[in-house]
Amino acid sequence: MEQNPLYFFNELIFWHSNNTVILTPAI
Repeated sequence: MEQNPLYFFNELIFWHSNNTVILTPAI
């Protein structure tokens, strides 16, 4: 299973984009 953290982050940001546009991730 090769899952890049960037890919996951991209999906998360994309999903959140539907609800709210987030340019900077909140860590």
